[in-house]
Formats: sequence, structure tokens, C-alpha cells
Amino acid sequence: MALACTSPAPAEPPGHYVIPGDRAFPTGLAYDPGTGHYFVGRAADGALYRGHVDRPDAEPWSPHGTDGRTLTSGMTMDAAGRLFVNGADSNITRVYDPGSGELLSELHGLPGGFVNEVSVAEGGTAYVTDSFLPMIYRITERDGRRQMDPWLDIDQTAIE
Repeated sequence: MALACTSPAPAEPPGHYVIPGDRAFPTGLAYDPGTGHYFVGRAADGALYRGHVDRPDAEPWSPHGTDGRTLTSGMTMDAAGRLFVNGADSNITRVYDPGSGELLSELHGLPGGFVNEVSVAEGGTAYVTDSFLPMIYRITERDGRRQMDPWLDIDQTAIE
């Protein structure tokens, strides 16, 4: 006697994704492969939305003004599932627990800066670009505390 087992075909992802609002231009996008959730910032006011790759509609996750956030730029997730959100010309990088929405860290760049893109390396160290100053910052964590320091001055590079 032979038995055939079949698994249901994986669902097709939505053809498009919707961020609520008339002028919801996205800035920053972070994806958590462990949960299938994505996070996106809204350019107009820094509100954050969370969606799931299997569903077309994103939902408000953290409204405009939360934790003083009025703008967003680059975003990413680290291997531990924490959400890094750069605040553009506020010059603040915020780290959140995506499950609870709790603000875990608020880290400041140099005066006059504009924290833009963020990327996390293997091992958990994060690097942040500054669009107004020739600087790359490094975020490290020790004993549960994060610290952002100027790491690489790119003023003397071939980039012009």
C-alpha cells in the first residue's frame, strides 16, 4: 500500500503593500526574517508602520512624535530581532523592541549631523552613516548598554 502526502502550496505574496495615509511616502525599511514582519517609516512625520509579508496592509506601530521621533531615515534589524531606526536630522538613532515597542536605546551623533543609513555586522556591531558630516559611527553593546561613537572620519577619503 502506498500513501501520498502532499503539503499545501505556499501562499503567493500580495501583489502590493499598502501604508495607510494620503502622503505615506516610505523612508527606511527593515525586515525580520524570523517573524516575516517588516517595518517602514513615513517621510511626512516619522510614524512607523508594521506589516507582514503575507498581508497587503501595514498597520500603525508607533505614531508620529513617539519618543520625540518626527522623522525617520535608515532602518534595520539585528540578529537579536531589535529594530534600529535612524532619525535623519534629529541626529538620533533609536533602538526598539519590535514586540513591545519599548525604546531600548537613544543614541546621538555629533552636533550638526544627520544619521541616515544603518547596517548591522555579524557579531552585532552597527554602523551608521552621517549625511551632513564626513563620519561613520559605530554602535557597540556591552552589558546590555549600547554606545554610539565616531568611528571613521571619511574627510580624507577619495569621495568628493
